[in-house]
Amino acid sequence: MKRNVRLLLAVVVATTTASCTPPEGSSAIECIAPAGPGGGWDRACRTAAGALAELDLVPGAIRTVNVLGAGGGIGYAHVVSDRATDPNVFAGASPATTLRLAQGQFGQLTVTDVRWLGAVGAEYGVLAVRADAPWRSASDFIAAWRADPHSIVVNGVSAVLGQDHVKTLLLARAAGLDPKSVRYVPFDGTGDALAAVLGGFVDVYSGEESEIAPLVEA
Repeated sequence: MKRNVRLLLAVVVATTTASCTPPEGSSAIECIAPAGPGGGWDRACRTAAGALAELDLVPGAIRTVNVLGAGGGIGYAHVVSDRATDPNVFAGASPATTLRLAQGQFGQLTVTDVRWLGAVGAEYGVLAVRADAPWRSASDFIAAWRADPHSIVVNGVSAVLGQDHVKTLLLARAAGLDPKSVRYVPFDGTGDALAAVLGGFVDVYSGEESEIAPLVEA
């Protein structure tokens, strides 16, 4: 099986942010990525860590810790509930985080429980399929989706009604489909989600361009 995918359609612009207050004189700093390795939050942590080190704003290395579950909710609950007074921790975030907080999907957590620092990157959200998928263009895919919505399964790393799901629902509505007909399966990590697509268990991956680009180039 060829280990690559095709970019099918760019759908939405996403900005990745990180929130932190790096302490002085500490060498045990952690960035919590509230999802699996290789995803946007993981890259947000690693990018922020590199920038902070390059600017000599923190001593020593910053360790990225992946805390999976609930579309980011487990990681954020860990930071807010267990480490609220810990000056050695910050967390990767994205518009998906803002959306989930605004929806009240993280239990009692709200936007006032965190402090936003700044943007470290921006990218396009995408839908991607296997290189040997039957659709050679976005138009082909939309036509097949309209003909039989229940035959196509989409996955992503956002929970139900999270960003990856919502942008798929927006595309479905723009295509004249009933959003309720969209079959979406949430995964906790980008690697597992893409493996499901490459293995033929899921038809379409809803994610970000930077996650797909290395596989397309391969």
